[in-house]
Amino acid sequence: FFFLMIRRPPRSTQSRSSAASDVYKRQIQKNPQTQFVMYSFFVSTIALLLIISSVKLIQDIIEDPHKATQISYYSIAWVSVWDCYYCLTHLFLGLVIPEFFNYFITPTLWFFTMFSLFDMRLMLLLRKYQYEQQWISQNQNITKKSFFFQLRYYGILIIGLILLKEHATSNIFLVLANLYAIPQIIHVIRRQSAFNLRVANLILFFGCRAAIPLYFRGCPDNFLEYKPSYTFLGVMCGLIAFQLIIIYFQRRYGYDFLLPDFLLKPSYDYFFELKQERNYLSLLEQDECPICFMSLSHKPSETDQTELNQREKRIKRMNTGKLMKTPCEHIFHSECLINWMGVKLMCPTCRRDIPPL
Repeated sequence: FFFLMIRRPPRSTQSRSSAASDVYKRQIQKNPQTQFVMYSFFVSTIALLLIISSVKLIQDIIEDPHKATQISYYSIAWVSVWDCYYCLTHLFLGLVIPEFFNYFITPTLWFFTMFSLFDMRLMLLLRKYQYEQQWISQNQNITKKSFFFQLRYYGILIIGLILLKEHATSNIFLVLANLYAIPQIIHVIRRQSAFNLRVANLILFFGCRAAIPLYFRGCPDNFLEYKPSYTFLGVMCGLIAFQLIIIYFQRRYGYDFLLPDFLLKPSYDYFFELKQERNYLSLLEQDECPICFMSLSHKPSETDQTELNQREKRIKRMNTGKLMKTPCEHIFHSECLINWMGVKLMCPTCRRDIPPL
């Protein structure tokens, strides 16, 4: 596929190719090494930050597989397209400018590692923990579904690479192509459930990639001699910041941040008071909460250090002293179950999925 991407261009694009070659020759004559060394260091640093954020994201999913359901499949596929494109582009630049091949091969290897190891590992974890459980519950053929899962991923990858190759110099296309956090935002809203991934990892994971097109559109001394476009720079930075701010507020204030009520699904009512459930009185005197192992008639001590967002803290504060009953008829202290639901949406007793608060 790579050789198809760098095949001999048609006659109409020969002048553009020769013009690019002239730019490279001029850069070699006036900027021997410094500019390419700094660029290589800049891009390698970005790739390292992406790898670090990916490793932490993978660790979070392995420690708590339920967190895989909080990540958008399409966002991961979208950033995979960019990682693969950066890998192929830097390899192509190294072949076109053989005098500085060593400076382009380093970013190539970093982005190849990012794409082939970490992006693929994330996709496999999503398939295992987000989709396979759903397929099993619906009695569907896992082998067939896995095949179409991979086929869809590679289809997005190939189409994305072709589009980037043809339109990578278009400012409008670059702006649209860097909206890869939008599927993640929509995914959280659509699921309407707890979102407790570490927001710093997501900001690094979704924010760093945009630095490379910003360099070529905002730096007057870029080695490809692209003319700076400060309008593009402002729009691009604004949209990237907007996406990251929305992700931060979703993590801090909950999935319903700034959403009108008509877009929210009816929520399950977990809470009840003892006086409203007289038939449970005899049970409560001898039964205990499966989480803290204290009697349900006593208020538990607040020792849990689970990190909750502002919405969950508000619900917890408003329902202090109440009990909660899951759809599977298991009863807990409200303080205990809300802390539990901040980690995973699964009944602590029978391990069934439970709806969000």
